[in-house]
Amino acid sequence: MDRKVESSHVRRPLTGLAVLLLLCCLLCWHGRFAFGQDQDNVVAKTIDVGDSPAAIAAEPAGDYVYVCNYNSDTLSVISVGTNEVVKTITMGDSPVAIRVEPRGRYAYISNVVDDTISVVSVPSNEGIKTIAVGHGPGAIVGEPAGDFVYVGHGDDIIIAVISVATNEVLKTLNLESGLFLGGMAAEPSGQYVYAVGYLANSAWVISTSTNEVVKTIGLGNHPAPIAAEPGGNYVYVGNMGDGTISVISVATNEVVKTIGVGNYPYAVIAEPNGNYVYVANAGDATVSVISVATNEVLITLDVGVSPAALTAEPDGQYVYVVNRDSNSVSIISVGTNEVKTIGVGSYPLAAVAEPQGRYVYVTNGDSNTVSVIQIHPSDDDGSLCFVATACYGSPMQEEVRALCRFRDEIMMQYALGRRFVNFYHTRGAKLAEFISDKPVLKQTIRFMLKPIVKIADIICKSK
Repeated sequence: MDRKVESSHVRRPLTGLAVLLLLCCLLCWHGRFAFGQDQDNVVAKTIDVGDSPAAIAAEPAGDYVYVCNYNSDTLSVISVGTNEVVKTITMGDSPVAIRVEPRGRYAYISNVVDDTISVVSVPSNEGIKTIAVGHGPGAIVGEPAGDFVYVGHGDDIIIAVISVATNEVLKTLNLESGLFLGGMAAEPSGQYVYAVGYLANSAWVISTSTNEVVKTIGLGNHPAPIAAEPGGNYVYVGNMGDGTISVISVATNEVVKTIGVGNYPYAVIAEPNGNYVYVANAGDATVSVISVATNEVLITLDVGVSPAALTAEPDGQYVYVVNRDSNSVSIISVGTNEVKTIGVGSYPLAAVAEPQGRYVYVTNGDSNTVSVIQIHPSDDDGSLCFVATACYGSPMQEEVRALCRFRDEIMMQYALGRRFVNFYHTRGAKLAEFISDKPVLKQTIRFMLKPIVKIADIICKSK
């Protein structure tokens, strides 16, 4: 008899907790469209950098962001922790592009005027080598395994293959003369790198196992921007001359579809979850949203003037559109396609989201600054624990602080945890508001949170 009573007492709170969590999910889902992105994505800081900042990259650990200052021939190193420039490194003449190789050991910077690549050690933020390459180096791509970096050259379609192990040029691929290289991309499996010829109206497929061209694919008119979707099935190329997207099957390296988009498709990106591809149409101030499942345009969204660059935050909640001629960034909510536009500096050119999902950085070419967009502004003050704060009365209560520690030290270290936090952030405030004037419900939730708080505290202390 005693065992049955004890078992019943154990089951009741667990059952109640399950029911509460289910109710929370239902309430959050109901509030999904009522509570949007208005609280998210604000310019939290403006950082002074060098003259004419353009290209920008984040290293995989999420500690630093690198900014190429075209006219001052320097690289500004921004600490993500403080959002301050912690170092300025001298580059070659006119640094125009940057890529951090996937393992995060080195950053490679193309210096377009003096035909060199600067190599920066990421852990020490020191320039360690200058590599001579062909005329007018520009686009850089690293294949996913991190063994090779590929550097494209502007006027002639020449690809320099650099070994990451030795930081030496292993091979130079001479593809076409005088036909101007567009963009380059590596597909996720790492088997192929694609180089696009703007005047050749074609793409060259390079095998990363042999570093040889294995196929040439015909495209539309004046192709340039290119992106691979994370599922590894398709590569998307924007044809700027005819307003189309060529969809290349990675399995066959053939164009399987041509999709009509807007005028002058200037940038292409796939969001991290692999459901959608976004095309910035610079000629008509729109973004086309393509379904990867059907390769059809789902919707065309109005954004700012001359959308010229795209980035996505790592959890796939938002896509950011850099509007060059309206000094703004349009933020698209993935899935709902709601658009919010915020002002940044003068003549924004590029953007990157750091991998921890806290900030997006935008280079402003004319104002010599970087705008720091904080994705979730309330992360800093503990108010992300909306429901716990409402139940316990203050963010300083020990139970609330334990939950916030668990969020910061455990959940935010994993992609799934960050997705849950992002979801909760945009819905939790409504739930907190709902329970704020209901003392019985607050008492019930405090009771249900007890085991969760205890477990969170134990896990954090055992780290």
